[in-house]
Parts: sequence; structure tokens; C-alpha cells
Amino acid sequence: MLFSSAGENVNEIFKAHSDACVIEGFIDGGPYDRIRRMAEKDDTTTTTLLDRNKIVTDRYYLYLYLPLNSHVGLMFLERKKGQDIHTPMELFLNEILKVRNNIHVERYVPQSIIEDFKDEGIIDSFTFTDTIVSPVLDGNAVEQQESNYDVSVSIKPRAGEAFGYNMLQDALNSVGNFAVNFGNRVKSLSQFRTKKARIQRNNEGYNFSIGDDLKIRPMIEISDEIHDRDNDTLKHDEAYAMVNDLLGQIKDDIYPIQEE
Repeated sequence: MLFSSAGENVNEIFKAHSDACVIEGFIDGGPYDRIRRMAEKDDTTTTTLLDRNKIVTDRYYLYLYLPLNSHVGLMFLERKKGQDIHTPMELFLNEILKVRNNIHVERYVPQSIIEDFKDEGIIDSFTFTDTIVSPVLDGNAVEQQESNYDVSVSIKPRAGEAFGYNMLQDALNSVGNFAVNFGNRVKSLSQFRTKKARIQRNNEGYNFSIGDDLKIRPMIEISDEIHDRDNDTLKHDEAYAMVNDLLGQIKDDIYPIQEE
């Protein structure tokens, strides 16, 4: 029985592969503890109240590799657009895996992947995001009230004018001089809080944050062949095979160091 408390139903979509030290499958989760209303897209006048105990769930693919001869394990977790459950999953893993000490979780990206993308990747877009505070007049046009807006600016090189990672800093310096007018205020993109870029190689795309070190922290995009669009979930066998293959690629980068 996997991760089943007293009175709970057994998770039939989660499997243990003892010979491979792998636990994998699907988990259902989503935001809760706030009141929401559900309505038809074409008619929002009729709503159904969702109280704090109701959850609108999505199904995520999770793969845990927990070798018995090492104190280091690996978690591969699906991320959906606009949804990210890595924080609650870290808390959950800490509860079930801790012994005398809490576990430590950090994101790992194989250096080989990073170097391949630096050498061969093409930057195909920038995204700058920030929160803008804008004063607006109230209904009587007497007092000013502040309103907050989340602003995202996406910039893409024209076809045939994309560039490699080695030109990223030069391009960022140029693009960062672009400015956006907000009423009487002007804000350059270099002043935006979050800066991201997308790098593409062999039809695979990775998004990464642009920090002072320009360090690539990519996420692996899932191909359409693995995605079941009818149910908005991953196809299990294809996802399992993909992560098995990825695990085989990065194992030697991690475990020889840990076992010395």
C-alpha cells in the first residue's frame, strides 16, 4: 500500500517497481482552502459554490528513484502551464522520507544538457514580467487610487535572425534598453523583476531564468506524442519510458560521486 493513511483508498495509479528502486505514477492535486465558484464558460450567471474543502484537481506524473545504496534520490515531476506543485511535493516527501534529519531538496540539471544547449541552442524568445502600480482617478475624478497590474512583455527575434547562447548577454543588453510607458512613467525592460529566455535545440525547448550568472536552469518540454489531449494527462507507458531513458542519461553524473 503506497502512501495510504487509515481510511483512505489505495492509490491505484501509483506503482512501485522494487527491482528498480522506483515509485512512479499519477497523483491528483490542486489548490484548496479558498472559496471559488464554478460556471459554464458560455454562461457565467449560474454558478456552483466550491467551498474550502473542495479541490479542482489536475493529474500529474511523478517518478521517484530511491536507490537503497545511496542517500541521494531523484524526483521527476510533471509541471502544467500555470500550475506548479513542486513546493507541496517537497513538503510531502520530507514527511514520508525523513528519519533523524529532514531531507534537502534542490533542483538538478545535468551539466551535459546545459553544455549542449550552450553550444548548439538558439535563443528564440525573451519574456519580461513585473508588477506595475498605476494611480487612477476614482469615480468622482477627485482622488487617486493605486491599482496593481501584472505586466508581461514577450519579445521574439524575427525569422532567420535568432542567435546562439554566446550572444545572449549582447542581446539582453540591447533588448533591456526597450522601454514601456505607464502613464507618465517610463520603465525599461532591464528594470523588470523577472527575466526569462527560451532556448531551443533539436526541436526541444527549455525555459530558463536570466540571473546575473546567466545560468541555464531548463525544464524538459513534453512532446505531443506523450500528451493525451483528451484527458489532459500524460500517457503512462510513454512517460515512464521517457523518464527511464532520462534517468539512464544522468545516473553516472550523480551516483559515482555519492558512492566514493
